[in-house]
Amino acid sequence: MVVLIEAESRKALLEMLVASGRDLSDELRVSVNYTTTKSQNPDFEIASMNCAIGEIILENYKRDQIGQELQSELKVLTDKLTIKQRQVELFDRTLRGLSAYRPPNAPSPPEKPPLPSTPPGLLAPPTPPRAVAFDIRLQEMRQEQSSLEKAVEDKLSEIGGPCIKSATNFCGRTYEAAPNPWISADGTPCAGYTTEEAVEGSFCAHWGSPVRCYSNPNTPTLHTT
Repeated sequence: MVVLIEAESRKALLEMLVASGRDLSDELRVSVNYTTTKSQNPDFEIASMNCAIGEIILENYKRDQIGQELQSELKVLTDKLTIKQRQVELFDRTLRGLSAYRPPNAPSPPEKPPLPSTPPGLLAPPTPPRAVAFDIRLQEMRQEQSSLEKAVEDKLSEIGGPCIKSATNFCGRTYEAAPNPWISADGTPCAGYTTEEAVEGSFCAHWGSPVRCYSNPNTPTLHTT
């Protein structure tokens, strides 16, 4: 191993080492990351290709993850908002469809005297369920809808405007379009999950995702392993 430290002169090298806070009496220490094989008779060509392709897949997956968490949170909020909007619409339509000549609600029962205080160390009896008027319940549901709409607006503001892709700007993708290449569709880790390998059978095949490159319907599809 040859270590080359470039500088204009020895004085410039000395000033650079001192400025970086290096103790000149310390010996040079080199930290090296390396990968080795576990087989007794390894094929170094395949092992090298495995590591190289695995690094490419991992790097692309990290780029796909940019903004993915915010997009997932936005999807959860929009799904909840859609369900709540349908609930409000159905409840409002049902309430409007009730007959205007329906009999009046039964009078409220007389108030009961307050229960005696619970002795220390004993649990208080459960509170009986309280009936809520239809109009009040509709108002509560609309407030819940407004809260979800505000949460969606805040999340969109947190995400920002549309991402413009370039050679140096990565926009990421949704989890559905770019799942973890080492986790199967049912959440089971594939064989190369811990080592992030790329040989056949080590990573999961998500050919059924919406990013597959073949549009021919006669092309065979490889299902998720």
